[in-house]
Amino acid sequence: LAAKVPAIKDSLDNDEQRIGADIVQRALGYPLKLIAENAGINGSVVMEAVQGAEDPNYGFNAAVGEYQDLMDNGIIDPTKVIRCALENAASVSRTFLTSDVVV
Repeated sequence: LAAKVPAIKDSLDNDEQRIGADIVQRALGYPLKLIAENAGINGSVVMEAVQGAEDPNYGFNAAVGEYQDLMDNGIIDPTKVIRCALENAASVSRTFLTSDVVV
């Protein structure tokens, strides 16, 4: 889903909306980064490898420390985690869009 944000961002009208899209894109990658870091792996490296993959099912299996097709191995993305990340990103984006100054 995070890979689709740049295409959407190109169709947005102004800079504030593009900043909001960037916030959402970063929020979508955060659960993956956190799972990798909890497994003792550099989360930024894992996130870059997974987001650069062509296959949408390609991901990092933290239980065995390997990159693999997650659907073939029975690993399903937890919807609640992604939903919460999106809700939080939307909240932050809304704050940036409606505020004159953010520190």
